[in-house]
Amino acid sequence: GSARAVFAFNVVLTVGFVGVGRFFFEQVFGKEFAAAYGPLLVLLVGQMVNSAVGSVGYLLSMTGHERETAQGMAVAAVVNVVLGLALIPWWGIYGAAVATAVAMGVWNGMLWMKVKRKLSVDSFALNFLLK
Repeated sequence: GSARAVFAFNVVLTVGFVGVGRFFFEQVFGKEFAAAYGPLLVLLVGQMVNSAVGSVGYLLSMTGHERETAQGMAVAAVVNVVLGLALIPWWGIYGAAVATAVAMGVWNGMLWMKVKRKLSVDSFALNFLLK
């Protein structure tokens, strides 16, 4: 229920930003910030993955599985640093955005699997499509 609503909102926001994001940046923040449009799109895709799996961090933490949440965060931090070191020299701000989006996906993917295994809950927003 709520995961689907958040995911749908995120999809609408991302699609809207694809259409008017560059114009929005230029009008609200000035032409200097228009360069942030592309990397922000990369981060929005990462955020869509985040919203697609639901509130997995909260589910684990509220059910006494804080250790799993912390482990997922630690793995994601390492992935972010390693990918950042590898991608930023070649891709600059896009490399940083990709590293962050991938790390977010790794973290949420790990936590989603742990929620499914430990709590027998499938919080994936689109799980109805997989049945």
